[in-house]
Amino acid sequence: MAALIDSLDIVITIDNITTHLSGSLGKKTYVITPYTNEYILYSRSNSGRCDWYPSSEIFYINPDHSDINKTINKINKIILKIEYLI
Repeated sequence: MAALIDSLDIVITIDNITTHLSGSLGKKTYVITPYTNEYILYSRSNSGRCDWYPSSEIFYINPDHSDINKTINKINKIILKIEYLI
């Protein structure tokens, strides 16, 4: 799995092992996870910054997933901007 992730330019995932593999490989990673009052292990705040994996960005969504489309559109705009700059 690490070899497959290493062949990618960008990884979009939920909070699972893929987050840790891509983050440890230094891949640009966008993590989608529900917002809770508890911090996820690799981020000490709910700021979207990933303390363990600087190449990763965390996008929090409502626990009922009502804003998932908005979040995916936001990530899509970021990716399109990156492609435009390349």
